[in-house]
Amino acid sequence: MADFIPSREADLLTFAQTFSTTLSGEFASYGLINSDATSLATLVSAYAGAFAVANDPATRTGSKLIEKDIAKGQLVAALRSLSARIQANPGVTAAQRNDIGLPIRDRIPTPVPAPATKPVLELAGEDVCRHLVRIRDEANPSSRAKPEGSVGAQVFVFVGDNPPLDLEKWSLKGVATKGSFMIDYAEGDIGKKAHVAARWTNRTGEAGPRSDAVSRMIAA
Repeated sequence: MADFIPSREADLLTFAQTFSTTLSGEFASYGLINSDATSLATLVSAYAGAFAVANDPATRTGSKLIEKDIAKGQLVAALRSLSARIQANPGVTAAQRNDIGLPIRDRIPTPVPAPATKPVLELAGEDVCRHLVRIRDEANPSSRAKPEGSVGAQVFVFVGDNPPLDLEKWSLKGVATKGSFMIDYAEGDIGKKAHVAARWTNRTGEAGPRSDAVSRMIAA
């Protein structure tokens, strides 16, 4: 995002003068106090004077340029500090921010939709009471990357024959945030058939379509 404080010194002066003038008459409505407004007005005046001297060929010297840069630094620091306080104040309206020269932030975050694609699963390797499932996205199966907006894949397991279609009747083993996920089983499940399915989920818990299930016997 571009800096709201102008980089050109002449534009900075205009911005600061508008900011200060607006604040002087309405400091309370911006959640500030009178001393904030008067201190800023002093810094704006100092910078305006130093800027004029430093840009006049008759008075432009190395020391005057240094004085101008010091005044500029103090002014910019004050503007940033006051701006941060104003932006953090929920009582300041968008119109007020516009009047004083501040950017208007979107205070309502754009919702991230549920993932539209489904995971592709592969059961790779096995150990005693354990399966490793590799997870890819159907839109990009050669990559380990999750689909945009997803924080991971919910991994579900059903042990036994004839797994139900409703994932809510399966056991949720966790959320895989990487490209693989280890599933552990109870010793009593040895010799039974495990079915694994998954679905991508976003940060608010909204889930996308479920994957096709993959199955394998639980080894001893």
